[in-house]
Amino acid sequence: MNFKITIQYDGANFYGWAAQPNKRTVQQTLVDHFQNLFKLDEVKLYGSGRTDRFVHAKGQVFNVHLTNLKIDSNQLKKALNASLDDDLKVIDVVAVDNSFHAQYDAINKTYEYVIDTSHFSLFERNYCWQINQQINLNKLKEALAIFVGEFDFLSYSTSELYDTTRTINFINVKEENQYIKIYINANGFLKNMVRMIVAASVDYSLDKVELDQLKQWLKEPKKGASTKLAPGCGLYLLEVNY
Repeated sequence: MNFKITIQYDGANFYGWAAQPNKRTVQQTLVDHFQNLFKLDEVKLYGSGRTDRFVHAKGQVFNVHLTNLKIDSNQLKKALNASLDDDLKVIDVVAVDNSFHAQYDAINKTYEYVIDTSHFSLFERNYCWQINQQINLNKLKEALAIFVGEFDFLSYSTSELYDTTRTINFINVKEENQYIKIYINANGFLKNMVRMIVAASVDYSLDKVELDQLKQWLKEPKKGASTKLAPGCGLYLLEVNY
């Protein structure tokens, strides 16, 4: 059977999604638990996409093929959650067609980025970008708006892919007390794309760069044009739509 599984995880405790030798990653942790729980020699699971070290997920999706294993969705969810540590939890399990692939069948994804403009807090440091400055919210929204649409985002990524064109469907900004939350939905994302867009937009809101410069980097895509990265700890994979 093929299962579509939605999970949440605390990125502060993992070296990203993808399996790495001698590192605690989300993918390898899941593989280990599947093998131990169900006495399997090999497990292949496919995520909707990679998240980097420190990046969190509220709605990461992966699929896994479990052949010759008689178990339903509820049983699988309970078994995994009973086995997993508190920083990685299953929130939904659905049996799907064998052809379903979590990465290739995704229509769009939404990321959330959280900024804290208040004084530094030791207990918040792993879950937001602590800027400790008052951001000009109107200027932040103005900068973010230029990224909506279809563009070659080569200037705003560290991707090695040949095709760096993506479509951002919407960007919303919400202010909640000292927090500024940015929601970005697109048909796909390049490596570090969200973090570079957020960093550039924040720089404009703090009068550290001109808006025309951000527009030029979009108009004339060039690898390495934009170099600043917002911290990974403020980024959350919120939702994957199919």
